[in-house]
Amino acid sequence: MSQVYTKDFAIQCPLQQRSWRKIAQEIADLPLPGVPIRLILTKVEGDTLTFESSFIDTDREPVWSSLLDINIRQRVSSQPFVAVSIIPTGVRAEIGGFAGDATPSTNLLGAALMERR
Repeated sequence: MSQVYTKDFAIQCPLQQRSWRKIAQEIADLPLPGVPIRLILTKVEGDTLTFESSFIDTDREPVWSSLLDINIRQRVSSQPFVAVSIIPTGVRAEIGGFAGDATPSTNLLGAALMERR
């Protein structure tokens, strides 16, 4: 049986420490109800970051890794590489939604990747 919960929560994270690695660790340390499947930053006030998130609590083994898993890509070559942005439409949606849903965030991600090159 699976159940989905939506919850607002806040973490403390000073500006100079704001990286996904630090934020993910702070979230992982909270007593939250399951595996996060959606995470939205809704407010920033000083060192306080407020999120809205949905969690799935299930006895089934997830087919995807947690949003909080950090896998840093090591730069091994100056050659171009392919990145894929998959935007699920909802809980247990294995294939992404409408083509335009993720265009702004995908373009921003692509621009950031090109800047780092």
